[in-house]
Formats: sequence, structure tokens, C-alpha cells
Amino acid sequence: MAIEFHCNFCGSLVRAPDEAGGKKGKCPTCQNILYVPMAEGAVEEFDLAPVDEHEERKKRKMEEQARATERQLLKEKLAAAEGAAPSRAAADLPAAPPPSVSGPANDEDVESMIVEWVRSMADGDLGDADRSMMQLQNNRAAARQTLQKIAMADPPPAGLQDVPRPVLNRYYKMLRDQL
Repeated sequence: MAIEFHCNFCGSLVRAPDEAGGKKGKCPTCQNILYVPMAEGAVEEFDLAPVDEHEERKKRKMEEQARATERQLLKEKLAAAEGAAPSRAAADLPAAPPPSVSGPANDEDVESMIVEWVRSMADGDLGDADRSMMQLQNNRAAARQTLQKIAMADPPPAGLQDVPRPVLNRYYKMLRDQL
């Protein structure tokens, strides 16, 4: 049984073999390229498995905990780089804002600050984002240079792999505009 449909361009009746369904072909009258629809009944429907809400919540909670741990490690790394090693008891408490950097920072520190700012923005933690921004503004030249390098990196730096690339690019642009 042939597939019958009308050309979108000239309106003439087109007959195509069943094997052509879902592919492109030329109209025999006007020679324009057409999409040949699937034959009726050729599409097999599949039942979808139900979503396990408990598993989804558990997965989101684990991802949230992993991001919080990454943020804590970045903050501790910044604090250690500035000479103030956090105490063991402080690691169990909510993270305190990192002290502002007054002197020039090295590329690794600036990269950590950029990652922290983007991560804070992605998580909606605007207080941490503001603190990170102040640190970056104290190191404008290094921040601009490091931001250029990070923006071109593929894959994104550790801690930002779960942020979609278009969102990352938008945050990079926002940061560049503020520096």
C-alpha cells in the first residue's frame, strides 16, 4: 500500500512507497523536496515507565549535597591560600564568607573565585556571589585574563559541569561586564 499525500508547494497528489515514510523525496510535478509522512499505523507507540518521585528527590538531594561540599572545599581552599586555615570544627558549620583578598592573587586563586561566583549565581546564593565579586574586583586584571581562559575551556572547570553551557556563557558575560 502506498503513502498518499499532497505536495506542500504545488498541491498535486503524491504517491510514495511505504519504505519512503519518514524520509525526504522530490515531488514528481514541481521537483521540490518534500517530507514523506509515515504510513498510518506504521508508528509504534511505547508505554512510558512512571517516574519514581522518591528516587528523583533522593537524586536532587545528593546533587545538592555534592554542590554544597564543592562550595565548602572551594571556600576552604581560598581561606588556606590566604593563610587562614579553617579549624576542624569550622568545617562542620555552614561556610563563612571567605575573607576578601587585598593583594594580588595567583591564577589558581582567581579561577577558584570565578568558579565560586558562578556556582553561587547558579545556586541562587547572591550573598556569596557578592562576596566573590568583591574579591574578583580587587584582582580585576587577573580576573579578566583568567575569565577569558575559563570561558574558552572545554569541558568547564570542576564544580561547573552541571551548569548548562548557555547559562555558563551568560554568567561569564555578566562577570566580564562587572569587571
